[in-house]
Amino acid sequence: MYAMSSVAERKAARRNWPIKAVPLSSVDEIELARSTTTEQRLSMMWQLAVDAWEMSGKALPQYERDVIPGRLLTPDDR
Repeated sequence: MYAMSSVAERKAARRNWPIKAVPLSSVDEIELARSTTTEQRLSMMWQLAVDAWEMSGKALPQYERDVIPGRLLTPDDR
């Protein structure tokens, strides 16, 4: 469990986060594709992925693209 002082510190720090609350009913008004390039959106995604790995406490995987774990699913695999 977190100590009260660290909870208060985290709460105070969140006040400065650059977040904009948007009702789901107006999500069409902020479509990123209209205001950003593909490169900008990929850059945003990469930073989110790096941040998520850091928060998980695990090391960011380092492997070549041709050996990335995964599998190919085809329509016949249903």
